Amino acid sequence: MSLSGFVTGRFVQPKWPILGALMGTGWGLLSNTGLDLSMGFWNVAVARVVQVLWLPLLFIPLSAVSYVGVPGDQTNEARC
Repeated sequence: MSLSGFVTGRFVQPKWPILGALMGTGWGLLSNTGLDLSMGFWNVAVARVVQVLWLPLLFIPLSAVSYVGVPGDQTNEARC
């Protein structure tokens, strides 16, 4: 998760991690189509990890992009 925050905006534009996250999550969902009733715990666990592993690359850049163009005095962040 910290890698996603470090990379976003410094090295790559936020659209690329978002695209990669959507493709990775889609791949994880596609890999779930092979599961059936004879699956074991580890089959489900690995499928879930592959599916959720990409979510930080989706939500952190989306949060960063949502603040683009908003003046600093109009955000809801606490200031000292």
